[in-house]
Amino acid sequence: MRCATEKSDCQTLTMPFSATETQRPTRDDDRAAPQEAAPCVRLQGLLARDRPLHTAHLLRLTPEDRRARFNASMSDKAIAAYSRDLDWSRAWIFGAFVEGVLRGVGELVPNAAGDQAELAISVERPFQHMGIGKMLSLALVLVARRTGIGTIRILYVPGNDSMRALVRALGARTHSDDGMIEGVFTVPPKPDDAPAAAG
Repeated sequence: MRCATEKSDCQTLTMPFSATETQRPTRDDDRAAPQEAAPCVRLQGLLARDRPLHTAHLLRLTPEDRRARFNASMSDKAIAAYSRDLDWSRAWIFGAFVEGVLRGVGELVPNAAGDQAELAISVERPFQHMGIGKMLSLALVLVARRTGIGTIRILYVPGNDSMRALVRALGARTHSDDGMIEGVFTVPPKPDDAPAAAG
């Protein structure tokens, strides 16, 4: 396992959902209504020992969200097998915890050469559209930048509006391939890896 050193970059971050939402004008009736405290999301790197949490999260996805995540219908048995067979020694995985429960997962799986990786995001239905997917993606882009991964690929089915918006926000190029859409994102180099400006 490479978790002890390299994965120390996977730091824990905490922020309220309200910080990721679009602000809207405050109305008089908003001021009168009692305001509930926004729950916080804690972003944390996951290790092999977290496999049961990973499996439980994926099993809570609706059939539609399972198709959005895996680009195919997935039974409970297939999901359990996927989590069991995932190579945790190669993959970089972040989890988004809400009130102590894993509600979103971002996975970055490098190819054999280590210069490219596939990114996948899953967020449980009640916690979608709160910015969790974008937080997970940006955390994994940072990991890719620090570990020398130059290209990130994101596959999704047509009609997956959430992933399409995320790909657009990352500035990825897209093209269709055999009924799928692939977003390709070039990871910016670290400052010390960038070519020096001509003097």
